[in-house]
Amino acid sequence: MGIVSEQGLRDSTITYLGVLIGAFNVIFVYPRFLTPEQLGLYQYLVSTAIIISPLILLGSSSIVIRYFPMFKEKNGNGHDLLLLLLLLPLAGSLGLLLLAALFGGALGGMLEGKDPLVRTYFPYIIPITFFFSVGMLLLNHSKNFMRFAVPSLLENTFVKIGSAVIAVLLFYKVLSLAGFVGAIVVIYALMMVGQAVYLHRLGGLRFQLPAQLPDRPLLKEMSIYGLYSILGSLGATMMTWLDKAMIPLLIEEKGTTALGIYAIMAYIGTVIDVPKRSLEKITAPLLSQAFIDKDWDKIADLYSKTSINQLIIGLLFFLGIWLNIDDLLRIMPNGHLYAEAKIVVLFLGISALLDMITGNNSQIILFSDRYKSYLYILLVLVSLNAFFNYLFIGKLDMYVSGAALATLLAVGLFNLTKLVFIWIVWKIHPFSMKMLAALLMAAGVYLLTLIIPWPANPWLGLLAKSAFITLLYGAGIWIWQLSPDINALVNSLLSKIRRV
Repeated sequence: MGIVSEQGLRDSTITYLGVLIGAFNVIFVYPRFLTPEQLGLYQYLVSTAIIISPLILLGSSSIVIRYFPMFKEKNGNGHDLLLLLLLLPLAGSLGLLLLAALFGGALGGMLEGKDPLVRTYFPYIIPITFFFSVGMLLLNHSKNFMRFAVPSLLENTFVKIGSAVIAVLLFYKVLSLAGFVGAIVVIYALMMVGQAVYLHRLGGLRFQLPAQLPDRPLLKEMSIYGLYSILGSLGATMMTWLDKAMIPLLIEEKGTTALGIYAIMAYIGTVIDVPKRSLEKITAPLLSQAFIDKDWDKIADLYSKTSINQLIIGLLFFLGIWLNIDDLLRIMPNGHLYAEAKIVVLFLGISALLDMITGNNSQIILFSDRYKSYLYILLVLVSLNAFFNYLFIGKLDMYVSGAALATLLAVGLFNLTKLVFIWIVWKIHPFSMKMLAALLMAAGVYLLTLIIPWPANPWLGLLAKSAFITLLYGAGIWIWQLSPDINALVNSLLSKIRRV
């Protein structure tokens, strides 16, 4: 797993830089410079665009990873595959515009009585969706060249910095609210252009016409895989983003305000799964190649190692966030507006841990010849997620805590189902006694942190608790050698420090 460790270190550096910037935005920038209503509008537009993006991509972002090795083997570079796939987002965008023209009136009627900001700025979702979608296709193609850092910088860090800047400009009235929404579109357009420029520098973006189209059997296989990828990606994005898209539609008039409050607390909770997103970028091409080679030992090894690595880092994040949540709210500007939604952090934090402990189970199913089964599993659980949101928010009036509880239940059921499916089909699972040891160690650190008296000053308390948790938990992981990859990275860093 050497290439994973090497590339993972670079990508993780960029990813965690994005996390730090995102955390700074969530704790200091957004509560200070945006009202919950304005933040809710931003979240609604972006979340809805991400949910719709699979309908724009038409499976191209998955096809470009799965079939690139085949095209590269045939002509030595695979440039013709990307050119063919770039036609799909164009077709998807035209289809979406056609649907908007045909059913725009009916959609407007459905939004009557909903939050007025949602009704006013709903059309901006289309350009955001297009730029985000093409950017993600180009980012995924960069994975085929084992390059992750710069694409991650553009997709994550750049967008977060841009969002902070336009929030400040809105607060100081340099931008109107309409200008703020337009600036969101510009940020995603620049992200897409940046991905294209970087991919061109890698030599991966060349408008090279194919010498011949794929033969009919391969084209049929790609089309079927693309169709299932559309539905699978749609389900996956809905599992992640559906809560943010539904809150303004289920809470009338003040829906964007509720979403703004939820978005702050949800980000804090979901920071925990950042290591999973980082590792999945790296393992995707490795798994794709392993399935082509029918290397079952490598697949099982990747499954096990990603699970333990994700769990160890995820537990550290969970401890640091949940044990510091009260101090975070005290130092946050207007933190009292968000304190009522503190339970969201707990629900979504547990949800992230459940997702991490089960490793890269989604990728294993998607890159196998059983990828169709993933769709059926996903569609059932997305339906349950929508039902849970409707029940907890719309009927039981649980406000934003209902959205977090719906996500926790849906994610838990989703991962349990995937675990059982993978065991039945391939007889592999990601669990080990090392995971139990990590959980017990985290529980011990949690209990110790609760009984120790900490400084009353929120800044001192946050720093002291964070240092205590990191040192105690980190030392235990390293001494017990629960993850060879983490120990190797730590030893490598220590060796470099000694040489300085």
